[in-house]
Amino acid sequence: MGFFSALFGGGSSLGDLQIRVVEKQLDEVSGYEVQCKGLMPVYTQKTVGFITSIICKDEKGEWSPVLSMLDFNQEDSSSAYQTILDVGEIPGSVGYENWVGIAIFFPDMLQASYGGNQTLGIVVRLVDMNDMPLVFLGFAPRSESIWTESVNFEYNFDEKGYKEEQVDKDESRALSIKLGVAVALVDDDFDDTEGAVLKKWIKKIIAPYSDDKQEELKELYNKALKESYKLEKSGNLDLEDICNKMNKIADKAQKHEALELVNEVMAADSKILESETKLINYICELLNIDSVEAEKIRDKQLIKLKPTTGNIDVESLLGLDPTWSNSKILGHLGKEFTKWNGRMNSLQDGEEKDNAQQMLDLIGETRKKYV
Repeated sequence: MGFFSALFGGGSSLGDLQIRVVEKQLDEVSGYEVQCKGLMPVYTQKTVGFITSIICKDEKGEWSPVLSMLDFNQEDSSSAYQTILDVGEIPGSVGYENWVGIAIFFPDMLQASYGGNQTLGIVVRLVDMNDMPLVFLGFAPRSESIWTESVNFEYNFDEKGYKEEQVDKDESRALSIKLGVAVALVDDDFDDTEGAVLKKWIKKIIAPYSDDKQEELKELYNKALKESYKLEKSGNLDLEDICNKMNKIADKAQKHEALELVNEVMAADSKILESETKLINYICELLNIDSVEAEKIRDKQLIKLKPTTGNIDVESLLGLDPTWSNSKILGHLGKEFTKWNGRMNSLQDGEEKDNAQQMLDLIGETRKKYV
């Protein structure tokens, strides 16, 4: 009733329809309300409503959609911000004598194309609810609405924008490839199986994108592959620099993705060397990856690999420190045995269960050295 009670006849005395944005406190959450006031440019009986969209300027000064994290503030076919307010049937030549709220938004629940101080365009469309325009990513032909108006709104976003995130994700994956090459060449031998793992990974990563984006990513990732190969061969591949860059741009998921790749490379030739495990442990340290998480990612590869005393450095793989006392080593081996025993019992008969049994046998053999 509050909304409709603000609707008055009044002809041109109401002035032209206009919009503004004001701060609004709702349930102790700070947001902003889009309000309108004035005469609707509707001259016959019609069922009308307001569609509100939010767009933002990108680094080129071009307008891009603003995304919403709230389902009820999204377009039907995208995650771009949108609200629809059904005003109802009006006779024409009516409007709002006072400012009336038609939409609300919470900046913390929005994501612009870039972070930092951004210019948002609050776009309001008065539409025929029986012949609504298709608004997609915040845009629609002006001619399909009864009336369209926009107002700019400045807001400083603390988080990265979605375009920044994509750029950072692409760069993070290029850095992951460089780490993969470092692990592949730790023994100075770039095995064909290791190269195949890296190429398969690149193919999988680019698969969801459009043809143009795939070509762009192929160029970026192949360049990373070639550059890191040359640098590692010449002894100039700087792991600390690579990981420092990742720490600046990569989130936890992207770091785990990188660790999964280097473990796949390690296991590719069915050999796990002490130099490989030490290098991966060093990468985990540089990327600040929790040791428990690192172990889970490593074990995903081990369960697929048949370990034997001839192709695996068990003590290094199990994280045994040669400076530990015998009792500490035995305690650590006991935990590893319990973990692998539980894992084996949860697997169905097959290769993975056999591999888990091999790990148990190797842990048992290693334990004999310290009893």
